[in-house]
This record gives sequence, structure tokens and C-alpha cells, in this order.
Amino acid sequence: YLNQIYYGNQSYGIEAAAETYFGKTAIKLDLAESALLAGIPQSPADYDPIQNLKSSKVRQLEVLTAMVNQGYISEQQATDAYNETFKFASQRTDIQAPHFVFYVRDLLEQKYGARFLYEGGLTIKTTLDLGLQDQAQQIVQQQLAKLPPAKNVNNGALVALDPKTGQILAMVGSRDYNEDLPNGTMDGKFNATTAPLQPGSSFKPFEYTADFLKGKTPASLVDDAKVTNEFPNFDGTFYRPENYDKKYHGRVTYRTALGNSFNIPAVKVLKDAGIHQTLQLTHSMGISTINDESQLGLSMALGSNEVTPLDITSAYGVFANGGQRVPPTPILSITDYTGKVIEQFQQPAPTQVIKPEYAYLMTSILSDDNARQIEFGKNSVLVLPDRPAAVKTGTTEEFRANWTIGYTPSLVVGVWVGNSNHEPMKNIIGIDGAGPIWHDFMEYALKGKPAEQFVKPPNIVTMRVSSVTGLLPNPGEPSYEEVFVKGTEPRTRSNYYVAPTAQQLQATATAVSAYATAYAEGTPLPPGVSLTPPALPTPLGTPHPAQSPLPSNPAASIAASAAASPPPAAPTPVATSAPKLAGKITVPNLVGLPEPQADAALRGIGLVSGSVSFSNPTGSNAAVGTVIGQAPAPGAQVEVSTAVAVVVKR
Repeated sequence: YLNQIYYGNQSYGIEAAAETYFGKTAIKLDLAESALLAGIPQSPADYDPIQNLKSSKVRQLEVLTAMVNQGYISEQQATDAYNETFKFASQRTDIQAPHFVFYVRDLLEQKYGARFLYEGGLTIKTTLDLGLQDQAQQIVQQQLAKLPPAKNVNNGALVALDPKTGQILAMVGSRDYNEDLPNGTMDGKFNATTAPLQPGSSFKPFEYTADFLKGKTPASLVDDAKVTNEFPNFDGTFYRPENYDKKYHGRVTYRTALGNSFNIPAVKVLKDAGIHQTLQLTHSMGISTINDESQLGLSMALGSNEVTPLDITSAYGVFANGGQRVPPTPILSITDYTGKVIEQFQQPAPTQVIKPEYAYLMTSILSDDNARQIEFGKNSVLVLPDRPAAVKTGTTEEFRANWTIGYTPSLVVGVWVGNSNHEPMKNIIGIDGAGPIWHDFMEYALKGKPAEQFVKPPNIVTMRVSSVTGLLPNPGEPSYEEVFVKGTEPRTRSNYYVAPTAQQLQATATAVSAYATAYAEGTPLPPGVSLTPPALPTPLGTPHPAQSPLPSNPAASIAASAAASPPPAAPTPVATSAPKLAGKITVPNLVGLPEPQADAALRGIGLVSGSVSFSNPTGSNAAVGTVIGQAPAPGAQVEVSTAVAVVVKR
């Protein structure tokens, strides 16, 4: 019996088990090693000491306790054996896709029991595509090798599924199953695809979807501003999230907030959507590891609660599949030694967990390269060259892991990058670590296949809206095309922008130039220069509280302030709206403005902030934190959404 039973890791019989786990013959095993091996056959997957050392130690203690009770050893011998530190033999395997193989083994052992699985003469056909699997393994290894050692990135994982069938096509649990690093950052046996891990910002699409279901739209506005005491914690302290770039971007649309993965808006969106409602949505989409609602707070918005890469990638598959969920499966068929069919894959009926139009809203945002260019730039690794793809990155606290999860209509792929022992990496985010792996695998897997388009449901309405307010734009106001579920589209006119007259344009240009010069030189404004209307465009009507821009943005408030009192000797610069002419936008003069105000001024006219550098030139009288240089230069005619780089006084 001892020479035939299964001990896990392809080891049949005690002699093979002793060699596999400890690199010695059975007769040379000590008490601790013998007790550990004796406990394995009851459930080789659960008590595998390589994969589940904690469980195997519990089982070892049960064996030692039984030996004490039956008089074979003393309590002291049992204690010494339990406290012994094991030195396992190097575990090498030539099995193809070992993480996937052992994942399937564990599933079937739990379903059918160890004896039937290992002694039933079974033939098991799986969903794995070996070509994709081998390429996935190679891409993970190649891309990790490109990262500088100083980044401390040692492991990575990838899982790929067909969202229509749920079939698992590739599963790379670690960079190399047969490799381990002494410091624990790389454990080849660690299957990251099935391990609970913090998803970071890759969790954000779920809270946004939950808020869409409550009536919000991609054009809804959320205030990206400094958080003080809005979010109390259970212990009386306050939760004060910050954005990754340490900036505040003013009132932004949901599309912009999610596309650029701003943290502060995400927390506000979760608060609006509701933790309970968001949690229920994630459960319906296939995430099973977040359950105790009493322990959840608004930090859930930023992916602080653990999910498995397999679960969250499958949940993204719901977006890819028009809101329909199909559970992941690795099995095509199982037959016994007589040829009797034990299992045969049957395409399960999908469950419509969210309506197609709401899945489409999310797909529209995640596939919009323009929406994410503030943080990620244009044409990054998140873009596939020959087809649309929806994708989201994630980075966890202290850079302990980063993610990229994305999909086309027929393929969804999740990538995790980090260290097996969760040791922090060094300043590396999802687009740098996981992003290139996702991109290269998607390109390989889809090469030569027709480019699929995401199907727009019939009750989706497309219309132009104001880039500033999300409402119907005024003539000349920066705008873009947005998608809405029919019935949620805006019906009121934007209250922020009116196209200036030629006289106003000239007066504005003169005022801004003079004001910036006066600030830089510390002199009063020249006679005859005024910042009051008509130099500045005036917003239409009174902004609606829920739709109004930040107070720092409207030109009306600036004009009113300037009219109320004459400018001081060293005036404080103001942001002014630059015009849109013949399809172009005139770059305003930002010199002298505090950086946040310059950023708000750009966004208010349809431009974006580019790179920010810092300098402290000799002789400069500019205040710390103000803009002292910019590119393109003031007055340049540029396209909508052009990035303007600035130099800020250190």
C-alpha cells in the first residue's frame, strides 16, 4: 500500500515521495519528515508541503498527536519534530504548464476525491492552448528580464480566457516553476493567478459601473480636489486619499477620472455608488474573495481588498461579453479507463449580470486612448495597433504589485507583476511592469485574426457634450463625443463657456501678457490695462451646483475679483479662457500662475497639462510653486487636448 498510494507532485509510493520532497531514501527520513509525508495521502493537494506548507504542518501535528496517543513517541519527541525546520529538495518538473496542471488537479481532487482521481485511470482533456501557454510563459520571462534589477521586480503571472465560453486558454502562475530565489521574492511554485492579491486601481471599473447603474454617466462630473475630513474611519481618524501624481485636477468627467485612474474621484464614486451595491455587483460578476462587508471601507475603491487574478480577469470578461457572465472552466472532457465519459464540456448558458448598455459604457471608457492621456500619454502599451481593446492598469500601495487587465470581444487577459513574498518593488506602475506583458501577449494571441469591434447596443446614444461641464456645448466651446444609455443624456445647455468676440480676444491677450509681465517684474499694471469685461468671456447664466466647474476655473469669478479692487504692486496672476479659432486653441500665458491654477486654466479650455519640471534660476523673483516657463509658447495655435509642459519655481 505504501508503495502505491499517491503523495502528490507525481510521487507514487513512499520511496518516491521521500526523494521528491527531501532528496533521500525512505529509510533515512527522520520523525518530522515521516510524519509530514504520512499525512499527505488523505488529500495530496491540500497537504502538499510545497504549495500549502501551513496546511501540511497542521496535518503533521495530527499525525504526531496520534502517535503520542498510541504510545509510539513521547510528547517531547512530538514537540521537537513539529518545531523542526524542513529542508526540501529542489522541486523541478518537466510538466508543461505546471501551474495549470496542478490547478486542475486540485479542482478535480476536491470534486471527486483523491482515490478516484489518482487510481481511476482517467484521461483529462483541458481547455489550455499550449501554443498560447508557451508564448505567455516566454513573454513574462522576457519582459521581466528587461526591467532594471534596482526595480526589484522578480515575478509575474498571466491568465487568459475566452469571455464567451469561460475556457481558460493560458495560465502562467509564476515566471518559472523551477526557479526560486533565497530571499523569497521569487517562488516558482507560487501560483499567483489563484492567490488572493490586492488589485489596486484595476478594481475601479466595478465602482464606476455600480454608479452608472444608479444613473451616473461617463459625462457626470466629480470633484478631484484635496480631501480633508469628508471620509471618517471607524477609529475616529479620516481617510484622505491622494492621487498618484500628487495633483488635483478640478472637476472632471467620470470618463477622464477613470481613464486616468485618479484616486480621489474613485473614492467619491464608490461613496456615491455604495459599498454594499458595489460589493453585490462584484459578486455577480465572479469575484468571490471579498465578503465581510463590516470590514470594508472606502479604501476598497483603490483595490485594498484581495481578489485572485483569475476571478478579476473573469469579471472583466463580463464587460467583454456584453454584461453576460460565463464562469471560468479548465476542463473539456474526462473519461475513465473503460472510455466512459465522466464529464463533457457543455457551453453553459450565460447569466446576464449587467445590461449590455452598461457594459458598453465601461468598454467605451477603457478603450478610449484620449481619455487616459493625462497620466499615460498617447499610444502607450495599452493600445493595440490593429484593433480596439479595453484595458485598465493597477498599482498597489508601496508598489507591492501592479496589474494590467484588458480585453477584446473574444479574449480577456489579466497580468500581475510583483514579488512572491509581496516585498515592495521600486517605483514601478502597471503600465511599466504588467503593461508590456499584456500588450505583447495580446498581439501574439490575436495576430492574423480579424479585428473585432465592440458591438454598440441599440439603446446607446452618442452625442457631443462640453469638455468642461458634460452638458450640451455652446458654439465654440471645447467638446467631445460621449455615449449615454438612452434617457440619461444631458438636455440642458452648458453654463460655463461662451465664444468671445474679436474685441474680447484682443483685450484678453493684452491683459494676460501685461499681468504676467507685471507679476514677474514686480511692477504695477500699465495704465489702461484692465482685467474686467470685455477682456474676459462671461459664463452663461448661473452654474448648477452639481455641474459647475471648480471655483478657480470660471472667468466670471476672476473678472469680478479684478473689478472689485485695483491690482496691487505685485499682482497675483489669474487664469483666463483662451479662444478656439478655426479648429485650433490658443495657448494661454501661464507664466506667473501657481501650478494648480495653470493646470485648471489648461483643462478649462480643452488643453491638458504635460510634463512638469522644476527650476530655481538665479535672480528669479517668482514665488515658489508658480510657473516660470512653458511649451508651447503663449499664443501658439494647437489642437484640442494638446499637452502643455511647464517649468515651476522650486
